[in-house]
Amino acid sequence: MRKIFKAKLLGWITHVGDKWQSLGKYEHVSEHTAARLVLVGKEHCYETTKELPIASVSEAVKAAKQMSADAPFAGKTYYLVESLDQNRCLVTFSVIKAEVFDAIATRAWMVLPESLLIKVAMALPENLDTEQFRLDMSERVLSVMRQGGHFRSQVISASQSEQTSSGYALDYSAFVYSAFGKVPGHLFTQAFNIQRLSTSLAKVNWRLSLLGASMVFICYLAASSLWLNHRSDSIRQQVALQQKELDYVFNLQHQVEVLEKELQAWKNETQATQLKSVLLPLLLDAVEQNIELLSFVVNQEGITVRGRAPKATDAIAFFASRDEISMPESVAPVVNSSGREIFSVRFNALGAAGE
Repeated sequence: MRKIFKAKLLGWITHVGDKWQSLGKYEHVSEHTAARLVLVGKEHCYETTKELPIASVSEAVKAAKQMSADAPFAGKTYYLVESLDQNRCLVTFSVIKAEVFDAIATRAWMVLPESLLIKVAMALPENLDTEQFRLDMSERVLSVMRQGGHFRSQVISASQSEQTSSGYALDYSAFVYSAFGKVPGHLFTQAFNIQRLSTSLAKVNWRLSLLGASMVFICYLAASSLWLNHRSDSIRQQVALQQKELDYVFNLQHQVEVLEKELQAWKNETQATQLKSVLLPLLLDAVEQNIELLSFVVNQEGITVRGRAPKATDAIAFFASRDEISMPESVAPVVNSSGREIFSVRFNALGAAGE
């Protein structure tokens, strides 16, 4: 993935020296080709350095904006600020000739002098011990020599490079690529070509752009509304499910309260103790069998329970299966109610549970 990104980035860069070349494959490109980023060679630049008695790099950047590079020709000025020590900063200026910059500015989104990018690369830890080297780019060779915090460079031909000792030979593209991730913010912002940006903005049909932006915003609102409606429906379903579960719990609680009230009414009856020991476990087990107890009556004929269940026959069969009661029988017609069946069953208690 890194190799792919590197190849893509270098393919976007055009070098302007004695000719226009793509850094991707060192191929010649037309001077009329649009470029994302242009590196302007030393042939078209004037370079100088100045030391400032300023400790802060940010303050030195502010000062550099107001300074002149004193170039022998008019042009576009770029600057790179580096800290030398606790009390000083070094400003490296590079001025691109006006006629060269004007020719580039109509086709490039970003423009940088190659010398400043090389200066950034020379400050990388892996390059600090390299005093002299040459950067090979097809037929063009740039000889670079470090001089303390400064450096001196010279463009020579490939044949001259072979005849002279000019240090280590490094690939131009690889060396430049290593510097891109370390370009300081103040230099990166200078690279943007405001002239082309202004020209492009002037060509924009703002009425159509505004209409397009409005349509995109409307689509965004519509999509957001659909998503919120879907989310609301989902939340309502969850609330309804939780409410149903709570209703079931409250219904069980109500049935227990009904049983307690009925049993409380028997406290003065002579058979209260026996009925409590038989009926309470029986009716609680009925509730666990999904039988909803509506009422029950105790009289001389026996105990009559009125309830509601998914199927009345299953509820009556439940009572018939219990050993603590006898003769369970249905004493009223079965009635359908909300998907369930209401029944009435009468039986007699044989004795206390477990007897």
